[in-house]
Amino acid sequence: MSGQSANEPCHLRCRWNGKEMCVRRLLTPEAIAEHHLSLGVACGLRHVYFPNNLPPCVHNNGEIDWEYAETEMNEEEAVLA
Repeated sequence: MSGQSANEPCHLRCRWNGKEMCVRRLLTPEAIAEHHLSLGVACGLRHVYFPNNLPPCVHNNGEIDWEYAETEMNEEEAVLA
């Protein structure tokens, strides 16, 4: 897994990419470095993004992953097609 900071460009297609609502701007560097959110932080993010889904870098199990998310999005797009 590779880490990302708020200053690095993100390759994911995400409506929040490069905006104030980007996960990298909402979470602390320590939370991002953990690559996994606590239950409380994950619930808080769900409320922040509601009624939208979580960004593609945050999985429902609380894992933060910028590499796997792109693969997961492609698989979901294939199912929807």
